[in-house]
Amino acid sequence: DKINEPWVKNLVKNMLESDPYARETVKQYLQKCEKTVIDQNNNSTAFPRAFSAFLYDFMEMLHRKAQTPDERLRIVCQRYGEIVKATTGKEDPEGVAFFSYFVPRPEDISQAQGNEEEKASCSDEDKSATAKKKPKKIVKKPKREPFLTAQLTALEAET
Repeated sequence: DKINEPWVKNLVKNMLESDPYARETVKQYLQKCEKTVIDQNNNSTAFPRAFSAFLYDFMEMLHRKAQTPDERLRIVCQRYGEIVKATTGKEDPEGVAFFSYFVPRPEDISQAQGNEEEKASCSDEDKSATAKKKPKKIVKKPKREPFLTAQLTALEAET
């Protein structure tokens, strides 16, 4: 009796149905909410269309793939431009550049892996020829995820 909107009452009633086969799926509920206009003046719906068009699948993927908070942050940073475009319809090249600084792009990772495969497939002649050369100093880059986590934690503390 505390819910005033009839469509919300029906939605909640269906979600609380004791027979699980009488209930709908989450996607079906989202589709209903996206089609239900709650404000005739600006044609706004109960849920934005971007939610099921992008965010629902993205969040589901994030939940499946990322095991740690750092992994989730890395994925969000990698796909920042796509997220902004899908949710706002606008592009943010400065934001993309900012987040790409912290997280290597997938093509950079695959290129580095390709270089490693090339090195591994060198013939013995190539190996002996390169053994005579002065070895290059290899500098390992630190993992970026913990740094990013620390930066975001500091930003949250400021706000």
